[in-house]
Amino acid sequence: MRILKDGEIWLINANIPEYLQANRFNHEPKRPRKLLLHRKQINKLMGAVDREGMTLIPLKLYFNERGRAKLAAGDRQGQEAARQARDREEARLGPGRRPPDAGAGIEILMPG
Repeated sequence: MRILKDGEIWLINANIPEYLQANRFNHEPKRPRKLLLHRKQINKLMGAVDREGMTLIPLKLYFNERGRAKLAAGDRQGQEAARQARDREEARLGPGRRPPDAGAGIEILMPG
């Protein structure tokens, strides 16, 4: 996905296949598609992208009951930014200490 300067969000390089039963006026499968969003939604997504290392990721593409294509998207921190954040956290804790892993199980120590 790409955000252009005029405040529009476009889906780039997504392949929506042609409808086989359609006639000669079918659509081009890989054309850029403008996402129809409210201004508040666009501002929220643009704010997420403006943060360091964030990117928009299309999660799911589906058709609703009216036959319209819908796209579920999310924002995610890139690998490089995640590595830098991990390095900053390790530097904050001190040498040789690591932050606890997210989702790590509870370790139970039994006597004996």
